[in-house]
Amino acid sequence: MKATVKFFLFLALTATRALPAFSAGSPLQADTLNPGIVISNLAPVVINGGEWEFNLFNTLSTLKLRDMNDPDGVARSSRLDQIGRVWYNPFQSNFINFGLELRAAHQVLDADETSGPFGVFNDEAIHSLGSIGLGARLKPVRTLPEFNIQTSLTFPVEGDAFTRQQLGFDRTAWTVQGVFYQQFQPWLYVFATAGAVYQFRNEDRDQTSLTIPAGLYFVTVLKERKWYLIPSLSYASSLNYIKADSGFTRVRTSFLYGVSVQFLPADAWSIGLSLDRSIKEGPSNAPLRIVKGSYNQISLGVRYLLK
Repeated sequence: MKATVKFFLFLALTATRALPAFSAGSPLQADTLNPGIVISNLAPVVINGGEWEFNLFNTLSTLKLRDMNDPDGVARSSRLDQIGRVWYNPFQSNFINFGLELRAAHQVLDADETSGPFGVFNDEAIHSLGSIGLGARLKPVRTLPEFNIQTSLTFPVEGDAFTRQQLGFDRTAWTVQGVFYQQFQPWLYVFATAGAVYQFRNEDRDQTSLTIPAGLYFVTVLKERKWYLIPSLSYASSLNYIKADSGFTRVRTSFLYGVSVQFLPADAWSIGLSLDRSIKEGPSNAPLRIVKGSYNQISLGVRYLLK
């Protein structure tokens, strides 16, 4: 893989699979998974010894919800997730990196389904710097540099119990993701990702939750290896575990298609923009059903490498 392609980072290909939160007492209230989690980016290589990597992700998503007990009741939920990550390699080899991340979220539920997603910036929205985490990124097989694993453990730092629960920052979460790529043509790379997000039960929420995401990304090299066009397909399944006799119960499945554009303005910088839309949402018997075709997501990411 050429050095230029090695270096770039698919920042906008974040896989946000957060379910909307609901106001207490709302007719749309439901005890469903709301992790507010963005899976780690697609980084084709671990950074070299002594290097620092800075990432900033911004993902705005919006959808419409229909209350199954009131088919005429439709509301719009919008959410902005912001993730800041810093990676560092203290070793001479490029086998492992260590990272620190901060996560913030802004969310609003509007009874008017025609409202726009930018209500997340208003005072009516819930805002929080919700969690802090530690992470690692490594190449587990030295003879297979095309494969890496990223993992993180995040801890809630939001002090208000209501805000923690509404934004999904009420539990410690462990995330792991594997990334594997292959080059099929000088201008085409294919990336495959799969992982899991495990949220531990605690006194705030008496349930364990598991989210399983996967994705396929077709990276097309464009002009002068500074521009990249990336169609994608992704899937996520969310489950809750409450009682031993019932096991895990599926609370949401999501199939998405998307397209991203990546730009490398300089050797140290990468900028990405992506759009994602829903193919199918489920399950159909959920207390709150996502209106078909209403889920949309836009992501903007920036990465800087300090050697």
